[in-house]
Amino acid sequence: MRNGNRPAARLVASIAAICLVAGGAVLAGETASATPTTIVNDTIWKDTSNQTMKCQGGNVSKFGSDYYWICSDIADDGNGNWTGWNGVYVYKSGDLVNWVRQGTILAPSRDGAPSASNWVGRPSLLYNSTSGKYVAIFEAGGGVSAATSTTIAGNYTWIGRLPNTSGYTPIEINDISAFSDGSNAYVVGNNDKNNDQRLGGTWRLRPSDYLAIDTKVFEETVGAREAHSITKIGSTYYWFASGLAGWYSSPTQYRTSTSLSGGWSSWATIATTPSSNNSFNTQFDFIVPVVGLQGTTYVYAGDRYSQFTGQGPGYTAWFPLSFASGVPTINGYTQWQIDTATGTWSASTQTNVLQNPGFESGLSSWTTAGGTVQGWTTTSYKSQGAQSLNIWSANAYTSWLANSSATNLAAGTYTATAQIYAGGTWNTGVMQIYRGSTVIAQTNITAGAWHQISLTNVAVNQGDSLTVGFWIDAQPNAWFYVDDVRLTKN
Repeated sequence: MRNGNRPAARLVASIAAICLVAGGAVLAGETASATPTTIVNDTIWKDTSNQTMKCQGGNVSKFGSDYYWICSDIADDGNGNWTGWNGVYVYKSGDLVNWVRQGTILAPSRDGAPSASNWVGRPSLLYNSTSGKYVAIFEAGGGVSAATSTTIAGNYTWIGRLPNTSGYTPIEINDISAFSDGSNAYVVGNNDKNNDQRLGGTWRLRPSDYLAIDTKVFEETVGAREAHSITKIGSTYYWFASGLAGWYSSPTQYRTSTSLSGGWSSWATIATTPSSNNSFNTQFDFIVPVVGLQGTTYVYAGDRYSQFTGQGPGYTAWFPLSFASGVPTINGYTQWQIDTATGTWSASTQTNVLQNPGFESGLSSWTTAGGTVQGWTTTSYKSQGAQSLNIWSANAYTSWLANSSATNLAAGTYTATAQIYAGGTWNTGVMQIYRGSTVIAQTNITAGAWHQISLTNVAVNQGDSLTVGFWIDAQPNAWFYVDDVRLTKN
């Protein structure tokens, strides 16, 4: 990620060399013992000690039966400016929801690590069976750096920038991540050899200890993308990448090959459901393969750099990937369930089918139309999250706000809710649901401090697309705040 506040281009790369066997395989005598857990996006994630998890630009690896999430705590000044790093943490979980912090494995100026004002980011965690050590790979010092420990969550000793014995020397390998594929381990990152074009490249790490770069495997010749990650499904490698958007969210792209060293297809934008032009307000980070007794789920992990962009809430959002004839789709559920024992996922029955329900991405997915005032503005005065939407005028006004992101819905009954704060003198104020141009449900906007209004048992046909909207006809100085608008299937 190139950003005026950040010293290096952003590219994450990881690989899960795990083959997907159709239908999964259950061995005799084995049973799945875990229960599904619910991943909730658009919120601040907390660990089991109720401490905020600011895990951006990290990676998840599985050792034994547990998942380990390594991440660098990126420091900022509270005004959207990068200032350095606070430490590198490791979290442990068996279900991808309940994360136990294992400790600070690397701290500024400790055990030889760089000082707090430097950039130490993009951590990945490997295990080298020959040396018997865990190797944490970082982007630091203008290249690929490492630290080692004999235990997963012990104090890591800083090794520093790795020597490059591959015979190929770029100006700088940056924004890297590390991955294992079979008996080898690699780093993938930006090669800034050609006038900072940020071309993707892959290099093998020295097998004996992973503490040197010894072979160039692949290098792109055109294009500029970031946040690269490769996942192997069957005999096919899927290469995912984000756009060039600084700290901001972007669409995610992918291509495929049967070999790491070449033969890649053309880049294509990954499909999203429902439609999103910025990967549901995330910048792609990595893929988590969840291999279970009944199949494998591939989890899209996205970063949300809300401390720099002001577009939140939260720092992380994870979504399940689905594949149809080999084509991946990001399923943008606000809530969904994962079962790490069976390797399966399902949509939560309370999943909100509206995008950007809390205006954390401004007016994305919302439109304003008609009326005498187009004064809808985001504000930090909110019901939850970081902001809400507000309209007010010193003059009499009318205005309309609508969200039409609920498309191709399943048949059933739905409930719509909104958190509102309203006051002043109103001629008319209503929340409505439209099917096409027909109002199918309506309720009045009521005055008072933050409270909920709702529409219940709204009948929806298979394949329907609905619009949730607010119509206001008000006298001078009347105000209306709205936040957390939801449409969920009963």
